[in-house]
Amino acid sequence: LYDPAYQVFKQKFERIKTIKSILFEGLCSPVRKDVSVIWDWGPHPVSLLLDLIKQPIIEVSATGSIKNPNSNLYDTVNALIRFANGIEASIHISWLGSHKVRKLTIERKSRKMELDYTKTTGSALTKELIEFVEAIQGLKKITSDINFGVSVIKVLSAMESSAQSGGRPVQLSQFTRS
Repeated sequence: LYDPAYQVFKQKFERIKTIKSILFEGLCSPVRKDVSVIWDWGPHPVSLLLDLIKQPIIEVSATGSIKNPNSNLYDTVNALIRFANGIEASIHISWLGSHKVRKLTIERKSRKMELDYTKTTGSALTKELIEFVEAIQGLKKITSDINFGVSVIKVLSAMESSAQSGGRPVQLSQFTRS
């Protein structure tokens, strides 16, 4: 959310009228033993999608695979996210792969927009820390506040629930407080 290349991408995205598809790919990173790829990789694409689309996510479906016979943690997950405005986004995340991929692709009627995170050289952490300090001083509202974080967690929980049920779609209302 704070990467300068993403900020430019977001400005261009906001001028798009018709979207055919959205895909986030994240491949080839160190395998973790404490969490699945959903909780390791998932927050990044879900945060980007929520920030770009600015609509509630109404349904999530996901399938996953576990290659390590000594683990019950997903190492590869494919998810489909459905937004209230009809936009659908696909997420493909995996610790496995022959080369590092960190890419967000938006397909429009006649062309594509891509943001390749393996080629960005921004100072996202510095920007995030400055925003945090300004928020504490009451000068600025924080981009990724607690409500945003809760939304991300709800989507990740829905992804995990769907993957555990073999890809059954999960309505996000199942993860809201009563």
